[in-house]
Amino acid sequence: MQNVVLEDIEITYPGRGSKAQAYFPLGRLVDLPEKVSDYPEFTMFGELPAWGLYVRHAKNITLKKVRLSVKKPDYRPAMVFHEVGNPQLSELDILVDAKPHAVVLKNVTNEELSGLVEARVKRLE
Repeated sequence: MQNVVLEDIEITYPGRGSKAQAYFPLGRLVDLPEKVSDYPEFTMFGELPAWGLYVRHAKNITLKKVRLSVKKPDYRPAMVFHEVGNPQLSELDILVDAKPHAVVLKNVTNEELSGLVEARVKRLE
């Protein structure tokens, strides 16, 4: 996936991700299966390590003026970016309970982060 822009949108998720799902070791993101031939069926991966957006193997992804929220508590981060080049994240409004991080970056290059509202970023090596 490359050159995708999401701008001026609001997305509300049902939430309800369990604590067990939240404890998926983010250092093991590489263990999530690659099933390219099965796309676009969203259920092929099972529960993902993010309640909002999980972006993997992508370039030039832009999120601007995006608001994410959940109806019920969810213990996972709002967004996980894994092996992504040049993401641009600005004016994000992520409404979550108090968590140590809402956005996780792993193997992300040349990110541009600005105006993150109520979001905390965690970078994994």
